[in-house]
Amino acid sequence: MDYFEIIRMILLVITMSAAVVDDCRRYRISNRIIICGFIAAAGVFLTEQIMKGGAMQYLTACIAGLGVMSAIYIVKGAGAGDVKLSAVCGMLLGIKGVLIMIISSLICAAVVGTAGIAMGRCSAIQIGNMKMHRIHYSIYMAAGCVIAVLTNIYIGG
Repeated sequence: MDYFEIIRMILLVITMSAAVVDDCRRYRISNRIIICGFIAAAGVFLTEQIMKGGAMQYLTACIAGLGVMSAIYIVKGAGAGDVKLSAVCGMLLGIKGVLIMIISSLICAAVVGTAGIAMGRCSAIQIGNMKMHRIHYSIYMAAGCVIAVLTNIYIGG
């Protein structure tokens, strides 16, 4: 693990922590958090590109995270803040990491959401003619980030 990876992991922890706290308080993720995370990730990306080259996978991962989560957003499975946060996570985790993060966060949210519905502990909201259950998806994205980082450390990336 080189120092760029360490810096990316520190930025990931800071950004995800701020997003989870904001999401739990307001059911929204502030654009300020997303913009700060994106600027920090872009700074690391540009510095690494200048010093070492070969950091283009992080830009590709940013676009991949944005694209995959946009599809989930379209079907009302995530909020706009979650989509933007996944782009920042992509810039910090890389292509494999962001895909692992998205898949594992979907699985975690499905398992916990199903259990919450079964136990009657999820709050429901009306969106048009659909009844949706409200969750703090950033928590599951943070769990997905942890799984992605651990997968990279123990299995290899």
